[in-house]
Amino acid sequence: MKDGTAPRTILTEPQDWDRWIKELRARVDRTIYHLTFQDGAEPLDPPQRPSYSSFAQNATAFTDLSTEQQKSYSIAASDYESRRREFLYETKLITAAKTTITESISKAKLISLREEETLRQWVKKLEASTAPTKGFMLERTRKLYSAHLNASKKSFLEWLARWEEIMEEADLYFLTEALTGQWLRDIAAIIRPYSDGYATIFQEESKKIDEEAALAQYRVYQSLRPGSATTQAPALTGESSSWNYQLVARKIREILEQQPEHPTSRGVKRGAGFLAGDDESSEEQPPKKKRGPRTRCEACGIPGHELSKCWTVFEELRPAQIGKNNKAYEKVQKALKEDPSLQKKVNQIRITRIPDEKK
Repeated sequence: MKDGTAPRTILTEPQDWDRWIKELRARVDRTIYHLTFQDGAEPLDPPQRPSYSSFAQNATAFTDLSTEQQKSYSIAASDYESRRREFLYETKLITAAKTTITESISKAKLISLREEETLRQWVKKLEASTAPTKGFMLERTRKLYSAHLNASKKSFLEWLARWEEIMEEADLYFLTEALTGQWLRDIAAIIRPYSDGYATIFQEESKKIDEEAALAQYRVYQSLRPGSATTQAPALTGESSSWNYQLVARKIREILEQQPEHPTSRGVKRGAGFLAGDDESSEEQPPKKKRGPRTRCEACGIPGHELSKCWTVFEELRPAQIGKNNKAYEKVQKALKEDPSLQKKVNQIRITRIPDEKK
């Protein structure tokens, strides 16, 4: 196997079927698709070579034929050679397809196949013994999705690559999380330590996907109710979301590239994509030989910024392009209500800023 190429799927269990049959379609020549994936098609029969006696009784050689008979024989011989080439070419493709199958299935499944069976019979036999039901794959994908969200992210790039694979399967088997904006909310929560800005953007975009999903579901319900009166489907209240799995994964990789050393093994300061304060450049800071304890906001609890720079507490600090994070806002308000000393600190910070605002 060449470097960078995906390993060939070995058909062993039900979850292998969809990927395996997709790879088989890519490897089988389209000339024999009908013999591989369609019922009722038959391979070419081997052509019969024309005999001299068919054109003249007792003739055993070409010279035994008359001029007209020789002409007829030559036409028949030419047709035979043409059909023979077609037969040999098709046989070669069938042999190659069978070889592809035998090299990509488990030993037990290989034993179940018979040499005299057709290519189509092989595929149907493997499908009957392996192909899963939609319900099986949906439940399996749901478990994979949930488990991966909680999996270790020590190597974030590897985690992200696997996440992309699972999301493609989730879309294929109509996992609810993939059909709605839930997948984008889940990934937003995961990348918040890397970029609070894009986490907030993803949260807002997920609402658009929810609206699109609800509209699509409405249209499906209407189409399944033939007796109901036709009503105009509601229109989207805003633009549809342009984010999909691939674009999100690409953006996350870009965010990781912009992080300091070892971004995948530790948290990164809040707002890597959008910072509340831009008056201090990280390039001007002298390198620290020893890392001290990370700053954590007393109000929102997110590491990487001080209370005085929290744009959830002090909304005037929030960049215009970043929407309000209602969940974080509710958390902060609860913390201020339950901790009078924290509320006092916030009030004091506001007082010290009044002279600056008047200037």
